[in-house]
Amino acid sequence: MMNAEEKTPVPRRNALAVASLVVVAIPLIMLASGLWHNLRVITPRWVLFVLFLVLPFAAIVLGHLGVRASNGSGGLIGGKAIAKIGLSLGYMFFLFVLTFPFPLQPDYSERGNQVKGISYCKQIITTLKLYSADNEGKYPDAALPNAKTSNEVFRGLFKAGVADNEAIFGCPLSELGKTDGKFGAAPDYSEAVKPVENHWAMTKGLTDSDAGNIPLIYENPSEATWPPKWNSSLMETEKSGRSWSSGKVIVGFNDGSVMALPLESTTGTSVGLKPRRDGTPIFPILPDHKFEVLNAAR
Repeated sequence: MMNAEEKTPVPRRNALAVASLVVVAIPLIMLASGLWHNLRVITPRWVLFVLFLVLPFAAIVLGHLGVRASNGSGGLIGGKAIAKIGLSLGYMFFLFVLTFPFPLQPDYSERGNQVKGISYCKQIITTLKLYSADNEGKYPDAALPNAKTSNEVFRGLFKAGVADNEAIFGCPLSELGKTDGKFGAAPDYSEAVKPVENHWAMTKGLTDSDAGNIPLIYENPSEATWPPKWNSSLMETEKSGRSWSSGKVIVGFNDGSVMALPLESTTGTSVGLKPRRDGTPIFPILPDHKFEVLNAAR
């Protein structure tokens, strides 16, 4: 008979069962919180595969091992229920991703919108070049020394007869890019590029003969300083001063090239562009040239 003082041994914690539950919880939280959407944009494909296929598979293996350890311990190892939960969730998530693989797919929608924005930026620069060809290499801001916004300068392109499409001043995912296609009557074209009908900022004081690597047209910043700053906390919104969810903004240069460039950080309310590989800033500080930012009218 069992001695009255003897106690039933307390089952030890089943580390395999706990590990199974923790491992499967990581991709579940990522999917439920929507963080997977950002990952599709900013991380390599192999990271997505690890998160949404390898981890669930690991949870399945750990769950099986946890159940086996509990069954073969004679009651000395507990956690069988936890192991079964991790095992079941692992199977469910693994099958879900195989059936609906959208977490593994890159975010083509944002890339497509960026391509459209880059195209608009290129068209604006082309229009400015057409203007400068007839005006001694100067852009229309030279004729508007008191201009406070880029909208005023871009309206001058309609007055000069080199612009006839207001849509190029818009951009996907922008509250400032809602063009209506109305220009107003010549010669003032007062309806063209009104506030909230232009997404783009520009550099004041630049000419066609200046260095080609100086930014000319770029997405409206949250701070129109030199160098300008953007608000990374507004990514994935249409708010003015936002960046893309990839932490990039579209910048067009004086040589006509346009690209989406990374900010220094994907967090923060006042973030500048990451320098070039050689350490030089995208927006240069030149001792003999003072540049200013003409921001889009809000």
